[in-house]
Amino acid sequence: MNTGTARLALLVALAAVAGAAWAAPPAASFLSPSQYTFRPGDALTLRYEVGPAQAAQPTAWPADEIEWFFVRGGGEQENRHEVRPERADDNFIRVIVPHAGVTVLGTNRTTVLKEVTGDELRAFAEQNLAELPEAAKSLAADRKLRVRHYSSAKTFIRADDGSVEPSAIAARRTGQKVELRPLFDATVAHVGSDLALFAYVDGAKQPGALVRATHVASGKFQTLTTDAEGSGHFRIDATGAWRVEFHKLVPPDGNAGANWVLYTGTLSFEVKGAAQ
Repeated sequence: MNTGTARLALLVALAAVAGAAWAAPPAASFLSPSQYTFRPGDALTLRYEVGPAQAAQPTAWPADEIEWFFVRGGGEQENRHEVRPERADDNFIRVIVPHAGVTVLGTNRTTVLKEVTGDELRAFAEQNLAELPEAAKSLAADRKLRVRHYSSAKTFIRADDGSVEPSAIAARRTGQKVELRPLFDATVAHVGSDLALFAYVDGAKQPGALVRATHVASGKFQTLTTDAEGSGHFRIDATGAWRVEFHKLVPPDGNAGANWVLYTGTLSFEVKGAAQ
């Protein structure tokens, strides 16, 4: 694992060099709740924020791109396929969660076809992958490429009923296209603990995936590369909101109508526990 602001500065600089092609999808998208802790029955607002984890910006709610939205909590799951803000100008939706404990909110977005250059694709791969795909090493700098992007996001929120018991819901798979699954409830993690997780694409574990975990307030981040079983861990070293992401870039299987296929999965949650 690596931690440091130097790499953060490099990430931002490289993102600027890559240009506007990665400023919109296929950049990472994070689900951002108005709060991570609330009382059962309270309403919260949920936004999409796009960009580097420490500086992602709210974007218009992608109503026409939400293929699947779910609310999982209290032993129940509600699935929605037409999810729109109450007012046309809003960039958020409202969610009322009646259940105590952890609720998981998640989405699959429809695919986006994006045109980038060979240089832009390489820059993205060097920032976000543990190893550059062999086919990407010899791309002409100005060659126009079509990238098909699959994107999934989820967030953990907790209705505070006075209990700090870990929730099994937070450690279960969701069945999203791209998924980061912690092995225990991240909402009850404390500073000094390690959060172990698995990375999946289409239900298959992803060995060799570069996972980045960012503490949002400080901008400091850690990276890990998943092992042969698609798992790894990082150290929780601060309270507050965290954002975790990973990407997988592969040549198409012949049916994608693109030169490359990109998979992105993100997870957001809040750590409240101080060091023990």
